[in-house]
Amino acid sequence: MELEEKILQIRADLEKNKYPMGVKVAEYAFNCYAYALGTEFSDPDRGGPIMDYVFNLGSISKKGFPRKITQVKEVFMADMDALGVECKEASYDEPLQDGEWRVLLMYRAPKEYLGDGWYGYDFHFVRQNDNGIWSHRGGCLWSQVMILKEHPKDIDWSKEWNYDIVGYFILKVGER
Repeated sequence: MELEEKILQIRADLEKNKYPMGVKVAEYAFNCYAYALGTEFSDPDRGGPIMDYVFNLGSISKKGFPRKITQVKEVFMADMDALGVECKEASYDEPLQDGEWRVLLMYRAPKEYLGDGWYGYDFHFVRQNDNGIWSHRGGCLWSQVMILKEHPKDIDWSKEWNYDIVGYFILKVGER
């Protein structure tokens, strides 16, 4: 399946849902990026070449995976633009308007080369649900959705998960 077709399917899914929290959690079969967006689209290239997988940061916009934390925000916002999702950087407590939801984006740069062509760059999303509770889902091999017991701002992500916070973003499915 070509990237353009994947984007059209994700976009149609987002337009149908409008707000991702109405999607049943049990139907998610992919990573934290898809979970944060609230799409039910399951990429048939999951498990294939890393940049063929649409829910890899930078795949949607064709910008490629960021190798520096300073590039992450730009790449994420380009992905959202390609999907037609309005995206703005915001604080963790900025009031939400109708149809908006909030995500937290984090990034991990490797400390060393891990072998087999893998350098260990990674990203992670946490989303705020319509009831105010934050939750996240692990990567492609980890199917459990986890509810946070505390606000993400109160978690030392660098110590617990080895991630640095990129920022909080407010998303809304845009009109096309």
